[in-house]
Amino acid sequence: MTLSEQLQKALTNRKVIDHAIGIVVSRSGCTSAEAFAKLREMSQKDHRKLADVAQSIFDDAKRRAQARRSGS
Repeated sequence: MTLSEQLQKALTNRKVIDHAIGIVVSRSGCTSAEAFAKLREMSQKDHRKLADVAQSIFDDAKRRAQARRSGS
């Protein structure tokens, strides 16, 4: 993987993590720092990368939003 590809992946991961933090904040009313700590705890507990945990939260929120829009 080239440096350019690594940097692009890092930026993408950061964006997904930021979105997941926002989702956790909106659902729980906690601060951004607390939301990040929750994501980190989930990552460690499940032995998964933080970016993967964040992607799961983002994907779940996206599915829920699409289901609400379609009335399912």
